[in-house]
Amino acid sequence: MILENDNLFNSYLERTFYKKWKNIQSESLTNYSSLELIINGRCDLHCKYCYVTKNHNNLFTKESEDETNIKNNLKMVLDWLTLNKFNPHINLFSGELFSQDIGIYVLEEVIKWAPPNAVIVIPTNMNFLLDETRTNYIINIINNAKKKLVHIGLSASVDGVYMEDNRPFINKSLRRTEEFYDKLFKMIKNYNGGFHPMVYSNEIDKWIENFLWFQDNFEKYDIPYENIYLLEVRNKEWTIEQCKKFSEFLEFLVEWVWNKCNKNTSEFTNFLFKKKGFNILSTWLTTIGRGLGCSIQNTIQLRLGDLSIVDCHRLSYNHAIAGTFRTDGNKIISLEAKNLELYLAIQTLDGKCLPGCEVCIIKDLCGYGCLGSQYEATGDQFSPIPSVCRLEHFKIKTFINAFNKIGVLPSILGLVQNNKIKSIKLVMEEL
Repeated sequence: MILENDNLFNSYLERTFYKKWKNIQSESLTNYSSLELIINGRCDLHCKYCYVTKNHNNLFTKESEDETNIKNNLKMVLDWLTLNKFNPHINLFSGELFSQDIGIYVLEEVIKWAPPNAVIVIPTNMNFLLDETRTNYIINIINNAKKKLVHIGLSASVDGVYMEDNRPFINKSLRRTEEFYDKLFKMIKNYNGGFHPMVYSNEIDKWIENFLWFQDNFEKYDIPYENIYLLEVRNKEWTIEQCKKFSEFLEFLVEWVWNKCNKNTSEFTNFLFKKKGFNILSTWLTTIGRGLGCSIQNTIQLRLGDLSIVDCHRLSYNHAIAGTFRTDGNKIISLEAKNLELYLAIQTLDGKCLPGCEVCIIKDLCGYGCLGSQYEATGDQFSPIPSVCRLEHFKIKTFINAFNKIGVLPSILGLVQNNKIKSIKLVMEEL
């Protein structure tokens, strides 16, 4: 049975991820393009909503954060990619990559390995901008990568000036000053990065002001107004009052974009479907070809310190490890399956089939909950969190009302799939 599971795991990966990695430009198997290298959970912030902050010791073992292990295993992983002619998109995940030497080491080694036109995405809180020496070093790394035709994508995990309370520094003497934000917007402008703030329940009443602050700076630094990816934090904390404030923010957002698009339906729909609608305005209307909207089904997430494939960085508990690469100390020689059954269940999961979701009126419009958050809240990654479900109902009803109010809903119905049209009409009957 053990050998059969090893063979099954390899067979699955060969038919999906490995096949895609050998021809990254192919339009087939589009949902299997990425490899995430998980470095560690160490960070210079103590964010209120952060699951690593709350569950660090359960998500990372001492072995998995040992820097000697990380360096040795990274070499073997890069050699393995080269040997197999794999060229995945690379995501580097850690608490904060640029605040630690091991993070920068991993980045430099990946750049050395990377073939032309490779893509390396790094979520970062951008706090390196507080240190001029480190900033210059990182800029030099990015420029050298560019000379190799390797693209470094900085995803700025910065929530905005009105959200400072949610993202405190561990070192309480540090502050994000006007100078920091000036450097931030210039850096993102100069290196084609993007902004990825999290919309959290705490301080949700300040998000209209916060959004306008972002837009004022986008205009000041000549950054496209759509260069912000908004995602609600799907933790259990959301109260009814906070859901109402979230709805007010979404209603404002629709109205703001409508005015930005000159109250033109064609421009508005172009913003939603081609410019991605800040993510938050478009996901209920679009289809991505997989069962869950996050990266859990389109990325192999590999913890470097122990070479374990985990379900995702929020589900990297020991009991849930999908499998671990075996080595001879110098190279990867095979893959040992562990909890393969859970991994395959998650990889093939359709969110609308979760308990309660299969009979939910918004199942074809919902972005669904985060499996890691659901595990933390309920003890079962497949059990939706009631307060998050309520949040998503507020969200969908707000969108339908807001789109109807500005008169674009009939046009939208002509651009989405039939199952979504049916769900929208069912929700409208309840309003």
